[in-house]
Amino acid sequence: MENSRNVKILTGVIGGGVLFLSIPLFIYAYDNKTTHPALTQEIGRFYSASFNENKLTAEDIMLLMQGSDDEDVGTRPLRHFYDPVHDDGLHISGVDWESSKEWASDTVSQAAYDEKRPASLYGATLPLFSSDTDFSWERAVYEYAWKDKKRGLVTLGHILHLVEDATVPDHTRNDPHPPFLYLGSPYEGWTEKFNPETIHTADSLISSGQRPSVLTSIDSYFDNTANYSNNNFFSKDTILIAKYSAPTVTHYGTEVDSNGMLTKFGFEKRLLEPSFSKSRHKRCRCGKALF
Repeated sequence: MENSRNVKILTGVIGGGVLFLSIPLFIYAYDNKTTHPALTQEIGRFYSASFNENKLTAEDIMLLMQGSDDEDVGTRPLRHFYDPVHDDGLHISGVDWESSKEWASDTVSQAAYDEKRPASLYGATLPLFSSDTDFSWERAVYEYAWKDKKRGLVTLGHILHLVEDATVPDHTRNDPHPPFLYLGSPYEGWTEKFNPETIHTADSLISSGQRPSVLTSIDSYFDNTANYSNNNFFSKDTILIAKYSAPTVTHYGTEVDSNGMLTKFGFEKRLLEPSFSKSRHKRCRCGKALF
């Protein structure tokens, strides 16, 4: 029973993140020194406000933020992509990397990440949860429930980082964006202005009476979040490409953009209700003028 309770606590934290990250303001590329810690902090705050009986302390939230920061170390970011349409991870330079959805639950691969010992040894001659490089979902549950609660929270921070990245179109549409020259995501610089001191989105959710979305499995969080991102937003290099059927553009219009320039935008026409002929128009999140 105690283990089940602890699993519910950890999934509740992730559930708070899924609802929090559905706000369009944050559907872009995230910096591990500014935006990721900010998002993770707000997820912790939103969770604590929603579940009074299991509040996280300030120290707990700092541990989550530490894990979220650490997940961007080394080659781990190459496993931060998940395309829910094609059910795969990053394809780059002829290499297929494990998706973030798989990586989050792959205790053995994470254990062997440093390549000091073969993956086959873990769970056989070596204890399954004995590697310093394993920050999988199962490890988070094990540590939080049975061994080291602080280590469990740090590990959960790693998982939150992966879920946060699943809201980024670049990460769900196989569009890597190395942050140099002209290759970076056009939103990355913009989101860097958000840090733990300048972000206050949890307060808005709390004041409006929102509650975390609690799902039945860790995979469900990745699927729901990644599908929302993939189906509703373009990334820089995936605007109207044949690989993805959504989002669609039904017509174009010219508006004055935030820089005061006349810009051509693509719009999508959607029905408000299936039984009515009324419609609404949604601007496509293209990140730039289509042409």
